[in-house]
Amino acid sequence: MAAMTPRRAWSAAIVLAVVLLGVAVGVGTLLEPHTRDFDRFVGLAIWKIDVHERIDPEVLGYAVNVASSQGILGIVNLGGGHAGGGLERHVEAAARFPGRVLVFMELDERGCCDAAWADRENARLVTGRALGARGLHVPPTVSVPLDSPLLDPVWQTVAGLEIPVAFLPGTGPDARERMMGLVTRHPRISFLALRMAEMGGNPAALGALLSKLPNLHVDTGSSIPDMGRDVAATRELLAAHSDRVLLGTDLVWLQGPRPDQRALVLGQGPPVRSREALSRFFDSTWRFLESRDEAIPGPVTGDRDVAGLGLPRDALKRIYQGNARRLLGFGDLEAL
Repeated sequence: MAAMTPRRAWSAAIVLAVVLLGVAVGVGTLLEPHTRDFDRFVGLAIWKIDVHERIDPEVLGYAVNVASSQGILGIVNLGGGHAGGGLERHVEAAARFPGRVLVFMELDERGCCDAAWADRENARLVTGRALGARGLHVPPTVSVPLDSPLLDPVWQTVAGLEIPVAFLPGTGPDARERMMGLVTRHPRISFLALRMAEMGGNPAALGALLSKLPNLHVDTGSSIPDMGRDVAATRELLAAHSDRVLLGTDLVWLQGPRPDQRALVLGQGPPVRSREALSRFFDSTWRFLESRDEAIPGPVTGDRDVAGLGLPRDALKRIYQGNARRLLGFGDLEAL
């Protein structure tokens, strides 16, 4: 029997919640392969890469179909586990969609952080890269500060493998200082701070950070409510640093113990309970980035309305696809 890792425990809790809510039947109907007619906002014809999803292998096909319906031709699955701990299944599933799905392996903090642990994780990193993992995701369950010297052996291996690292930096001044310390001390590593480095509500501070740290990137996952607090400042931030911002949806796709127990969670929001909720999620995201509409509904029910950014087409193209192609090695997916 597979070990109950922190990710498995988290996933099991989510699936159980879905079952208890009686959502499984509705989601089973929702996530059919033919997932069309979500678009209500007619946006720009720019294909996209989503760098922030976590997807169980059994439901990867559903995730790819839904993404394709929105013009998202490339997906990064951050939840790949580690070599010998689920990564092989994730890479095998991704191989069914050549060039379209990249898998990040994950750090496992169990036993951290003596020399034996570092040797184990380094060996997993090397093996995982050989298996096809394209980057490293540090799950939020890792409690060791990422700038701790105890992790330096891992970062040295990551730098040698020339792979990017995705992580959630946390909130507050201490978390920001630790993030700066981590990124500054390891200039050979490209870091992706998820959810706008959790600074989407402070665009001036985030802009200053991006100016200081050329190897830091951010993604838009679960950040629209915060980014919409000061539309003018956010527009200025994204215009100035459009080469460092990547599109992320923060979608989580889960497979329960039974085949009919599938769940889709919208970022930090609730499980999807209707096609309308999924339609709203994408519709609001594209409208926020592309239009200057007023009173756009937040992507998730309960989010406040926001005004649109109306970013220039060249900036949108970098955010939607160009930066991910450069950072992660995606090709011209439109040609596949």
